Amino acid sequence: MKAHHFSLCYLGGDVDLVKLKAHLSEAYPGTTLEMVRGNRVANIPLVSGVMSPEGREVGYRVVCHQFDSGFGTVSFMVELDLQEQGAALVQGQQAFRGPGLAAVVPEYINRVFGTRDAGELIAEIRKPEERRRIKEGPGVDLLSVGRDNFSIGIHEFDCIWLAGGGGEEAKKAGWRDLTAGRGQLLAGDTNRFWSPQAGAELYWDMVLLLLREHSSSCYLVYARAWLGTLNLQLKQTGESLRQKNEALWSQDRDDIETMDMNFLAFNLHLRDFLLGQEHLYRRDEPPANLRLVEPAEWERLSRYRSRRALIDGVMAECKHIIGRMTMPLDFREFRLLKTGVEQLEARIMLLTVLLVIMEIFAHLLKPGHWYLKAALVLLLAAIPGSYILWERTRRRRLRRRSRELYLRNLRSRTEEEARDIDQRLAALTGTPGIEPKTRDHYLGVYQGIRARIKERTAEISAELGDR
Repeated sequence: MKAHHFSLCYLGGDVDLVKLKAHLSEAYPGTTLEMVRGNRVANIPLVSGVMSPEGREVGYRVVCHQFDSGFGTVSFMVELDLQEQGAALVQGQQAFRGPGLAAVVPEYINRVFGTRDAGELIAEIRKPEERRRIKEGPGVDLLSVGRDNFSIGIHEFDCIWLAGGGGEEAKKAGWRDLTAGRGQLLAGDTNRFWSPQAGAELYWDMVLLLLREHSSSCYLVYARAWLGTLNLQLKQTGESLRQKNEALWSQDRDDIETMDMNFLAFNLHLRDFLLGQEHLYRRDEPPANLRLVEPAEWERLSRYRSRRALIDGVMAECKHIIGRMTMPLDFREFRLLKTGVEQLEARIMLLTVLLVIMEIFAHLLKPGHWYLKAALVLLLAAIPGSYILWERTRRRRLRRRSRELYLRNLRSRTEEEARDIDQRLAALTGTPGIEPKTRDHYLGVYQGIRARIKERTAEISAELGDR
């Protein structure tokens, strides 16, 4: 009996698979590029070998089917010397969670981006020059969430497909035949499957169906990440508006404009991917279709449509929020324009007064009266000189104060990120049922992120000088 475990990884944006293959050819020999039913796919053999769960030697392999959308379907296959479905399911789950395999996909992601851990990756890709290097090298066009956050990671769904054996559990009531009564694939839900045998056609049906199903769950998470980022920006903009500082308002407007452009790019990428998924069910336009699974049968189990509706709603709300965030700043700019007009009127009045004074002095500039002439020269030099000095001092103090307020807001955001990481560390430490090596791996990742946030906070505090 064969047991397949499926999960997803996401590289953060569109992928040039030709560049990616060249980048990974040394680390993963045997990587191939092919067209599978209209989809461009890089098949990357991550690892293979023999393991010994419960003292039995079983062969296994892990392959990543990397699509140019950025999603990769990670397929972990293990050969089990069992016929009974329940026992095979238990042993398959033990094998998938076995020691040494938890780091296989994180290692793949680190090899793609040329980093050592997730903490380093998150810190590095915030730099524009690093993103350019990644696009030119591995060929990943990273998409920002907010201003400088990114959605990259691994998504586990505990999705298992057993092929072979008696299929006792699958033949009980409640399991659905997805092949219109032919008995080639039965499903207990969207993550439990059994088939009497596994062939290439059925395998790719499973890969493409689960990519469609699971990616909708991932994109819902990414859309919610946009809501979280917008919430943080909204708090920062609200604080800036209370400061009554036009330079700070200008900085916030620049941030929101950047977020708007990033949102448009992310939304375009999302729509393109989701439209591509609509072709999977088509029977009239090969090769982008299913071969054995009947779309109508799968649709009775699928949660794709409901998730798609949620994604559309969240993205529409994000678009509305970004548009609304600029309105208070627009109002402040109107007030600044009004103030500027008033200042201009005041300066015109000042010039008028100066002209009057100069006219008065002109009547006094007659032969003699040398003390009066000296006073006039001093006034003519002192009045504009004093005004220029005062204006420069005011602008310098304004810029310094604006930078300080911006850094304080930025430090508040990093401290909030640090608190979130601390909560994750506490939850990871206190959650039972996690294999020690897996727990240690993720503890290391979060601790690395925490250290970099601490370093970033220290840099901000150093620039502030605890003012």
